[in-house]
Amino acid sequence: MKSKSFSALLAGFFIVTLLVGCSPSATSTPSPVLTTLAASPTATLQSPDPEIDHLTVTPSLPCTTDLCIHPGDFPLSRPIRLPGNNRVEGRYRYGYTQSGVHEPHHGVEFPNPQGTPVQAAADGTVIIAGNDSEQVFGEYPGFYGNLVLLKHSLPGYSTPVYTLYAHLSSIAARTGQEVSRGDTIGAVGLSGTADGAHLHFEVRLGEPDYDHTANPELFLAPLASIDTSAPTGILIGRIEDATGAALKTTVSVQPLDLGGLPKQATYPELYGYDVPPSPEWDENFLVADLPAGKYRIAFVAFSKVFEQTVEVIPGDITFVKITAKP
Repeated sequence: MKSKSFSALLAGFFIVTLLVGCSPSATSTPSPVLTTLAASPTATLQSPDPEIDHLTVTPSLPCTTDLCIHPGDFPLSRPIRLPGNNRVEGRYRYGYTQSGVHEPHHGVEFPNPQGTPVQAAADGTVIIAGNDSEQVFGEYPGFYGNLVLLKHSLPGYSTPVYTLYAHLSSIAARTGQEVSRGDTIGAVGLSGTADGAHLHFEVRLGEPDYDHTANPELFLAPLASIDTSAPTGILIGRIEDATGAALKTTVSVQPLDLGGLPKQATYPELYGYDVPPSPEWDENFLVADLPAGKYRIAFVAFSKVFEQTVEVIPGDITFVKITAKP
């Protein structure tokens, strides 16, 4: 019922705007200044494996405005290599609850057949290679089944970064082992509470526990659009009220054609109540692998439509913050 009301209100809003030929309504937030941040000096992570290209990353920069474009900073490789499926499952991303059916998701999923090799996302040390039947790594014992937990020291990060690979059918690493980016550490399975064969992949910042997760898609370089092979970027944002508290609403991400007309929208979920945002962005939604171009971000709050037009740049991060006021 809530979705229908939102869609109807947005549809009416867009029709009126197009007929009158005016700019966004007075209930919209003011258009902030778009700032493109210059890239800072890059650092190169040397890989011991000469067959693996060196990984170049840009240290993180804060976004000081409500709308900015940030140079891509993607220090992790995808844990599944082609010809396996290396695309994140879009229906159950980080923070999603699938409309309240599940607890907020603390990672992302890569659906693949059982036995598909799983690779280390960066050089690191194996902290755990086993199962969680006795030591809890998720909501309760046995939640992840067979898993590998790696500790990394990444350029641009002052604290350790951990990656977790769960629901494995087999493990090809041992506790205490040093691994290189791209090393096979296990295989896709459906152990633990998995519903179908897939890799559950998490990033944890500073501490290896369940309360210190971050959205893995902030660490993975965008892929070409699966439909058009077009270059893509990442859109992240924060929807909040006048006190700075995150709002719970339905957000529309609507691509615009060259004439500025809206096309079919997508509706990313805002993060669930107990999933932490990244410390750099304090975001509560993210859409990765988004084809480059202009988009209208819109939502309803306090019986008003709030909207902002943004641009997604290939290989970069577009950040937007919209504050809704009564």
